Amino acid sequence: MTNRNTLQAKARYIKKNFDEIAILGAFARLVTSDSDHFSSDEQTVLTALRRSSPRLENASIEDLGDYLKGYDENQIAGIVSNVKGILHEVEFVEMENLDGDSVTAALFSDTNHPGTDVLMFDESTGESWEIQLKATDNSSYVADWVDSHSDGEILVTNELAEKLDLGASGFSNEALTCRTEEVLEKLIKLDNDDTIWS
Repeated sequence: MTNRNTLQAKARYIKKNFDEIAILGAFARLVTSDSDHFSSDEQTVLTALRRSSPRLENASIEDLGDYLKGYDENQIAGIVSNVKGILHEVEFVEMENLDGDSVTAALFSDTNHPGTDVLMFDESTGESWEIQLKATDNSSYVADWVDSHSDGEILVTNELAEKLDLGASGFSNEALTCRTEEVLEKLIKLDNDDTIWS
């Protein structure tokens, strides 16, 4: 395959995957009436939660609440961490695709894509590259990735970017964590309130 064909294939991949995320979010809002109980920002967290497991992809609000009720407090902390990371990716891609420049971004279909999280493409130059995003306050976690990917590009949440002199994604780890915790708590509370579902 020629270089031009490769670039066109990557551009199609980015468009297809960006469209799929947008469609998934819109479909989930329509099917489950998320907007009845959740703001637009909260619905983005729901999109990240649904993306965190194949079994949650088309889950209703009630199903999400039932899923979370099956875990103890320590396990919920792990789910928060995972969903927060996915939320970081979803929001970064959305921000990159709405900023009006020639660079677009797409999530890989797998949330556990090896080594990187986002595929970037510059329409003006035809250049494409992959980046890793980290939403954490653990600097050793970031350092481990940097050590094992010496040629890779990583963007971290604002708090660690300043501390480690790395590129910032434009998002706060603390804010992402709080938003995720609030939505998961709300799901559990809604699931405990039988009057909502009846």
